[in-house]
Amino acid sequence: MAYLSIQDTCTLLNISRTTLWRLLNQEVIKAYKLGGRKIIKREEIDKLFVNL
Repeated sequence: MAYLSIQDTCTLLNISRTTLWRLLNQEVIKAYKLGGRKIIKREEIDKLFVNL
């Protein structure tokens, strides 16, 4: 299972950090805490495109 950092997710989706944080706050994308960092499962990103 692949995990992405905030920056990797922004690069993959070609969006700004502000937009990503908005999606996280709206719970469109679910993030997980790992220590002091937030990570995102790659399958969460894949779900975005399946649900279109």
